[in-house]
Amino acid sequence: MGRLCVQWRFTVAFLTALVALGLGSALTVPALRTLLADDATLLELLVSSGLQAWVVRVCWLAVTLAVAQAVAIFAVWARRGWSLRVLKVASAAFAAFWLYLPAVIIGVPRSLHAANPDLLVAAQRDSLYVLGMLLWAPGVVLACAMLLGAWCRSTRSFFLPESPAQTEPLADRILQDLKTHGQDPGFRTSTYWSAFLHAALLVLPFLLAFEGCFSDAYEMPFGSGEVVVQVVRMKKPKKKKKLEQMVLNLDSPFLHWRPEDTEMDKILYDETEARYEANKNQKTKTGVQKGSGGWPSGTRDGVIRFIRLKYTGGDWDQDMGFGADYNILLKLHEMTGFRIAKNTEAIAIGKLSKFKKGRKPPFVFLTGRGGIGVSTSEVRVLRNYCLKDGGMIFADNGGGHFDRHFRNLMRRVFPDLYWVDIPNDDIIYRQPFLFPYGAPKMWHHSGTRALGLRHNGRWVVFYHPGDLNDGWKTGHSGASAYLSALAYKMGINVINYAFNQYHRLNYASKQK
Repeated sequence: MGRLCVQWRFTVAFLTALVALGLGSALTVPALRTLLADDATLLELLVSSGLQAWVVRVCWLAVTLAVAQAVAIFAVWARRGWSLRVLKVASAAFAAFWLYLPAVIIGVPRSLHAANPDLLVAAQRDSLYVLGMLLWAPGVVLACAMLLGAWCRSTRSFFLPESPAQTEPLADRILQDLKTHGQDPGFRTSTYWSAFLHAALLVLPFLLAFEGCFSDAYEMPFGSGEVVVQVVRMKKPKKKKKLEQMVLNLDSPFLHWRPEDTEMDKILYDETEARYEANKNQKTKTGVQKGSGGWPSGTRDGVIRFIRLKYTGGDWDQDMGFGADYNILLKLHEMTGFRIAKNTEAIAIGKLSKFKKGRKPPFVFLTGRGGIGVSTSEVRVLRNYCLKDGGMIFADNGGGHFDRHFRNLMRRVFPDLYWVDIPNDDIIYRQPFLFPYGAPKMWHHSGTRALGLRHNGRWVVFYHPGDLNDGWKTGHSGASAYLSALAYKMGINVINYAFNQYHRLNYASKQK
């Protein structure tokens, strides 16, 4: 604006301030209500806590200041002695108001989060912080420019041409320093670059950690969504040759007894057991997109990601990565055609709240052998993830003291839910692979039956007590190839169930 005359400089500056104050006051309350529109209870809290009334008062103050900016525009063109005083007051008022705005931008989300952390989680609060401050930052530059312009000598000379000479004002010294970089330009330029790089390396990553800047998104793979269940037929064993009957002589001097485990028991078990065999000609891949499975509301870039949860106090990373977790992804791609990620992942529990709404992981994996340290805020994040977002915890007992600590954690997360033995005919045992006798029995660390926590007809926790993850490892920890194959198929069933339920809750129900 250096090529413009004083009148046009201030006209443009005050007009910009007027528009910012007018639009801000008109759009602030509707924008805030739109951001919080997902939860009616949160909107009620905004009104009942007096926060909305506070925001409205600030908006009316902005309208008053906008009128002052309009008066200042007319004063500029009057070019009288009082015009300079009006310019200074209007500039100072705008700067003071703009410096007060962070109290509102930070105070409202902080108060809502403090009043009810379950309704406005920390990530949403941080998102409002960042969004508000990004909109606020350009106004700071405008306020500084207006203050410097109103107090510099050229402005005073323009409105008071006959005023006596005075020492160089502070505003002129600042402007001159910004233009010439003082007596040592090289040093000043280096200082500016140093400050900029420090801000970029220290402040920017801190801001990017908030959900409002870049939040992760878990994209489901695209496909038809048609699940083909493995066709299974019952095969009855052939009758074996009838054994010779032996008659017991009651008058015999020998004592007869029935041993605890005999060959006869094994024969009886084999004769009465119904054997199930899969039809080898039946494909188990889901979807019809060139042999690749997926869901109708997924994206063509979507892949299945295997995400572990980090926690303190134990070995959350037991058997993690290639040669273990990634084997289940490879087997899932081989058996179902689903597209998979290039590696497994691990995230802190708190990061679950930073995934985009409707784009959160359908399941997360939790295992270990020792204690599980989880904070109160992380417990709240886990509960919201499972009950509100439609996610599922896939837990696996790796041995040691994991069972006790995991049950204690689930008691904190779901105090109103109780463990249930997952019945053999549950859908989680039928798609895409059939398990007529429930989950395969592995190492029996804390039992032989898989357990679950159920909410609104959906499993929010699947807990295998016998180290299913061992069957996925390269070498399978000594387990047979047959048992390892069952472990892979069980893992695929759980993943498939989690994706189907997540799609039903977040996509299918909305489409209806």
